[in-house]
Amino acid sequence: MGKSLAVIHRNPALNHQIKLAEQFAAGFKRSGQAWVITSDQGKAGDIHVVLGPHYALNQWRNHHRCVWVDRAFWGDPECVSVGWSAGIDRKFPAGAGWRNHPELVPWTDGRDCIVLADYGDTGLDLAALVRPHCERVEIRRHPAEGGSGALSDALQGFQIAIGRNTSALVEAAISGLSVVCKSPRSPVMPIASASIRDLVQPDRNEWLRGLSWANWSGSEIESGELWECLTTA
Repeated sequence: MGKSLAVIHRNPALNHQIKLAEQFAAGFKRSGQAWVITSDQGKAGDIHVVLGPHYALNQWRNHHRCVWVDRAFWGDPECVSVGWSAGIDRKFPAGAGWRNHPELVPWTDGRDCIVLADYGDTGLDLAALVRPHCERVEIRRHPAEGGSGALSDALQGFQIAIGRNTSALVEAAISGLSVVCKSPRSPVMPIASASIRDLVQPDRNEWLRGLSWANWSGSEIESGELWECLTTA
């Protein structure tokens, strides 16, 4: 029986996907895994690596060995988040101990809320939901749709963040904002509040430890460390 083939699907028009594809190829080479880089979204293989939520994901999200790479929870653009596709969601590695992670800012108290909108979402419905219960409400659009400046700057002065699937909620929770999450698929669900009227501020250490195994740097991908973790953890 021949070696399994890992197909790395990358959009040739996007420089960051070209770089990521090369990093995955280097990691596979060091791990002894056969690989190919392609712009063919439908190319068959035993393993599929899809870079982002659009290019080739719809073709392979239900494949039993699809590695779904997306925006980092922290350290972007040097880092990415990586997990096995589980259809509409991802299953992340579950290693032991801590990896590199940001320092948690203590929880803050107050009633100023920032709406962190997903791509393709205005955030207006979430703003209307929380406005009666907050002193100030502002919407930050997705960076691809008008959200400007650093997210860390945008979070300043707010004590609550609300959103759905955006990874910006992770940074908000790390930065000490109480997070209200309206999607069961969000990685902040373990520490999120269900309602603006009943905010919770649980311990975040175990949540962040687990999330640290989902966030990987380019050098960790190139070294083969990520692939070893995905296949053994």
